[in-house]
Amino acid sequence: MKKALRKRLTLTASFCCLLALFITLPAASGYGSNWNNATEISNGTTNEWSTTNGDIYYKICCNAGDNLSVTLIHYGGGQDLDLVLYHPNHTLIDGSYFSSINDQVNTTCAESGFHFVKVYPFAGTTPFQVTLIVSGATGTDCAGIPGFEVIPTLVGLIAATVLALILLRSRKQILP
Repeated sequence: MKKALRKRLTLTASFCCLLALFITLPAASGYGSNWNNATEISNGTTNEWSTTNGDIYYKICCNAGDNLSVTLIHYGGGQDLDLVLYHPNHTLIDGSYFSSINDQVNTTCAESGFHFVKVYPFAGTTPFQVTLIVSGATGTDCAGIPGFEVIPTLVGLIAATVLALILLRSRKQILP
């Protein structure tokens, strides 16, 4: 009886701790739908396969003096996606509004912080791939860990620790 109870308590404690930790992980939506929930991406490629949800927002950390190149490659016949790049204060830097397969915007970042990329369907929807390339210091001055929000992460870690301690303490009291 004691072995079964011990196993059940251990399993419950493990499950609760893992659940509390997984709650702190960022959502894997792949893109944001406005400025406030723009998905942070780093150097490299992010793939999305449909723009049916309307405007799509990304943010990338860029230091003053970095060369930021944003390339939009989309696939589909005769459909048009547009690409726009914004300063950290949401003012327009540049955009590419051509109906070609590839759109590109290049700039030297005038200020440090998150620069925003907006991809939206001008006509129709089509699968697309966004490639963002940052050269220079590659955006190391922006606060936080990419993809993690500080407060939810701390709350989740504290909750997991408290749950583990409570469950382990109750286990010791129940099972000598």
